Parts: sequence; structure tokens; C-alpha cells
Amino acid sequence: MEKHELTESKQQAEETGVSVQEEHPQPPAMERIEILPPEPPRPEEGPGGVSHYRSDPELEKEVRELLASSQEVNAENIEVFVQTGNVTLRGTVKTSEERDAAGRIAARGLGVGEIFNELVVEESK
Repeated sequence: MEKHELTESKQQAEETGVSVQEEHPQPPAMERIEILPPEPPRPEEGPGGVSHYRSDPELEKEVRELLASSQEVNAENIEVFVQTGNVTLRGTVKTSEERDAAGRIAARGLGVGEIFNELVVEESK
């Protein structure tokens, strides 16, 4: 609308008692983003209290190393699979204690999500 047309519209509106709103471009909304530093972990939270992202291959390597270096588990027949931070253990172990220990050891990996312990205890011969 040109300026003189807008003025005529205002005059007509005043005569008829109808209000006319002028069109003014609105400036874009300003968004304020506040960036805060991460909070330090609290001692009572332990390693699971802080979110750690690691790639699946990195996590798989760490879990394999943890199992291989453990005195509680013979990791020779244990396969480790990691998908989106969740660890699946498959294979065979000699005892249910060894099965449980493997799950505990795998959970020590930094950034591990859930543990799916699918290890099978071998039947003694």
C-alpha cells in the first residue's frame, strides 16, 4: 500500500468507526541461548552418573580387553557385540559365577549402556 492510500484508508476508517491496522514488518524474534559449562560429576554418582559417548568399535575393544585381562573369566569363548552402546555377550563359560562375572566386567566399560548377557554355562561332562 502506498502512503497516501494508507492515509485515505485511515480517514475512511475514522468516518465509519472501523479500525485499520497498518502493516509494519516485524523484526525477527531474537533467541537468547545460554551456554553453561557441564556440571562436575558427584562422587556418589560413580561412572554411570555421567554420560560418555564412545563409538561402538571403541567400546567393543575396551570390553574385550577388560574380559581378556580378568582373572575371573576365561574370555576365549566369549564374543562381544556392541550396538549403540549396548553390549551383548555370547558364547560359553564353565560356571554361572563366570557368566555373572563377565556381565559385571563388561559393565565397567566407559559409556556402556545395557548389558545383554547371553552366555551359556557349559554342561559338565
